[in-house]
Amino acid sequence: MPSTKRVRPDDVISISSSTDDDDGSDDVGVPPTPRTKRARASGTRPNIPAERAKGSAELDVPHTLDDASRTQLHVAIATTSEERVREAFAALVDSLPAVTERVFQMLVATRSARGKVVMMTRWLVCANCREEYDAGTERQPGECSYHSGELEANYDAFVDWDEDVHGEIDTRENRRSYPENFVWTCCDRDGTQPGCVSAEHEPGEGRKRARRF
Repeated sequence: MPSTKRVRPDDVISISSSTDDDDGSDDVGVPPTPRTKRARASGTRPNIPAERAKGSAELDVPHTLDDASRTQLHVAIATTSEERVREAFAALVDSLPAVTERVFQMLVATRSARGKVVMMTRWLVCANCREEYDAGTERQPGECSYHSGELEANYDAFVDWDEDVHGEIDTRENRRSYPENFVWTCCDRDGTQPGCVSAEHEPGEGRKRARRF
C-alpha cells in the first residue's frame, strides 16, 4: 500500500504560478518580486483587475427606466437643492433641441412691439398682489386685487390678551391666526377682506413670495 502524507493545518499548498503578469503578492510561498515589495511598502496592490477593484457594489450602473425609476426621479427632484436641479435642467435644455423648444414655450413669452419680437420671462410675480401671473397673456382690468395700505393691529379686539404673558400682539403669526383682529389703513377693513384696489398685474420680483399680512 502506498504511503500517504497527512497534511497538517500549518502546511501550505501553493497552486499559483509565478509569472511576469502576476507577482503573487497574495500567494503564500511565492517569493516576492521587487515590484511586489515596492507595492507592499506603498500600501498598494499590483495588477488588480478593475472588476476586483470596484468590489461587489458599483455606482452609476446602467439602468432601464421604469415606473419605479420615474417615481424615484420625482422624489429626487423634490428633495435635491434648487441650485442642483436648475443645473441639471439647464444641461438637459442645452443637449436636446426638442426639450429646448418645449421648455422655451413654457417659460418664455414673446410679444410683437414696433415690428420686433420681444422676449421676456413668462411667469412673473405681481408687484402689488404678490401673485404669480403669465406675462404672455393680455392684461385684464380687475385681475389684480390688493390693499394699498398697511395692516395694523386692533388692540381692542384682543380681549384678555396680556402681552407680558402671551407675547407681542402685532406679529406675523397673529396676522395669520387672527386676521379679523387687524385692520387695513387704506380702507378700515379687517384682515379677512379682499383688496380694496382693483387693477392689472404689474411686474415685480422674479420669484414668488408670500403675501405680507
